[in-house]
Amino acid sequence: MAAAAARASGLASFSTWLLLPFLVAFAVAGHILIGRGAKALTASFQPLASGELELASYDRNVYGTSDHAMLEVVVVPIVAGLVIWLGTALSFGWLIFVGILGVLGAVAFDMARWERVSVSASYVWFQRGFAGKVHQVAIENIRDVSVVEEDGTLPTLRHLNNNRVCRLLMRMTDKRAVALPKTDADTQLDAVENAANQIRWRQQALLDKQNDKRGDTPAGERGSRSERNAGHEKGASTRPGPLDTRPGAPDTRPADAPDPDGGRIPTAGDKEMLRELRRLRKQRAAAAAAADPSQPPKARADSES
Repeated sequence: MAAAAARASGLASFSTWLLLPFLVAFAVAGHILIGRGAKALTASFQPLASGELELASYDRNVYGTSDHAMLEVVVVPIVAGLVIWLGTALSFGWLIFVGILGVLGAVAFDMARWERVSVSASYVWFQRGFAGKVHQVAIENIRDVSVVEEDGTLPTLRHLNNNRVCRLLMRMTDKRAVALPKTDADTQLDAVENAANQIRWRQQALLDKQNDKRGDTPAGERGSRSERNAGHEKGASTRPGPLDTRPGAPDTRPADAPDPDGGRIPTAGDKEMLRELRRLRKQRAAAAAAADPSQPPKARADSES
């Protein structure tokens, strides 16, 4: 009876009730620290992207995600903290031990409902629960990806009623929509947007690779190539180049002026042919003067010369 009275007085003391929030906070902090360590070890020894390098990833935040499953996980360490406090107030060591086991049970419960997403070079991986199936989606089968952000409907321990959640939404080429796990938008929005950007960059890389295989010109280079072709066509409409390389003063005639050389530079063969033509003309003129004695002497001398 004395022991029961001591326990009752311990329960009724102010210091015991003052210890309640500290023990509950101790249980919640233990769950957070042990849970993060367990998830980090699991992610390092058993990554989602098997055989590929993870480019981006995010997981569901327990204390900030407005979700019914996360509320159930949060209740377990709070109850474990109450059990530890009750064991301390009643001086029951076995009850304190049960509360500590409850914290470890909360970690196991959290791992069972752990949801995570990972992006590699060729696939998007996601898993719902540590023992759940790992889903693998090829990036080439994804038509587009977006980040969906909305208000939470349930309270959380971190934000109370002011909650926002976000997730990745993928639309496939066969018109199906795949909603990936949602998480706390306040702490995980940057990670979710990074995962979406990695998917978009990989889609662009695959598209450029396909264009290279088909020999198509990327859209960014079509404009510059067309400008270069237009420049070449514009240059082809000017006068030919051999006249510009002729020694002497530069040619200042307009582009449409006629060429005094007949459109080309006389060669050595052309000059020889002109000399031969002049010699034949002189011979013909001399023969004509000799055949006509009535021609004046001066004209005859000029023709003979």
